[in-house]
Amino acid sequence: MTVGPDELRSVLRQWASGITVVTAGHGGVLHGMTVSSFFSVSLEPPLISVSIERRTRTHALMTEAGTFGVNILASDQRDLALHFGGGVPDLEERLEGVAHSLGELGSPLLEGCLASLECRIQGTLPGGTHTVVVGEVTAWDIDPGKSPLLYWRREFRFFGDDSK
Repeated sequence: MTVGPDELRSVLRQWASGITVVTAGHGGVLHGMTVSSFFSVSLEPPLISVSIERRTRTHALMTEAGTFGVNILASDQRDLALHFGGGVPDLEERLEGVAHSLGELGSPLLEGCLASLECRIQGTLPGGTHTVVVGEVTAWDIDPGKSPLLYWRREFRFFGDDSK
């Protein structure tokens, strides 16, 4: 049986995942994109990984800056997932009008998230149309009163009491 893009998408839709917005800034330009390919790599040293499509503006800014932010969306941030997932085209200013601050390394960190991480790129690996980026976590924040926004079978899902 051949596994093509449509077949792989169909299988991967069975995997429930959290939603992040990966952000980067360089030369006065700030940008971000919705990413569900995010995971922990190591606790010592503190490493995480994201997979970013190479053609995107966020990829270019991450590469130039050598740093990036990961914003783990809360259950009430569905609109942000859609906004950064293409609701605003890649070449437009996606952070305009979105509440955020700059982290210690200059990465945009979105307000109201379940958690955020700021990372320095430690390594990259080619992965087809994407680059697998490993980042060392240099700063973090968490709001323990929030619940995650989830994505499963092409729909947003909610977990926890604050999603009502």
